[in-house]
Amino acid sequence: MTQNTHPQTARIFIRDCRVDLHIGLNHGEHGAPQQVVISVDADYAPGASFPDIRENSRARIIDYSAIYTFITRDLPAMGHIFLLEAAAQQILDFCFSDPHVRAAGVRIEKTAIFTNAAGAGVEMRRTRGGDAS
Repeated sequence: MTQNTHPQTARIFIRDCRVDLHIGLNHGEHGAPQQVVISVDADYAPGASFPDIRENSRARIIDYSAIYTFITRDLPAMGHIFLLEAAAQQILDFCFSDPHVRAAGVRIEKTAIFTNAAGAGVEMRRTRGGDAS
């Protein structure tokens, strides 16, 4: 890629973040946390290429450490969450609090819900303007 071109979009991601959440509808899921695996991606337009390897401003990027902190600290602090969809919605809302985010997706899996399955969960995606896919 030359200095005269730039990516139209870029994507940050956090993949397979393990978090203990109080989550679930079933009676057996109340009272104790269960491990979930959360993955998040967010698309943005950086507006220009990054030819200067010494550039250190966060003005054109999405800070994935803020999303990580939300997932690992703030989400568990919300108390019992009944639906995976509600947890995913909270994460999406947090992502879209950053005005750079054009689109974002969340995947949340319960890893110990079924004995013969690696996981069960939900994926949600949103674009700025409200369209989901």
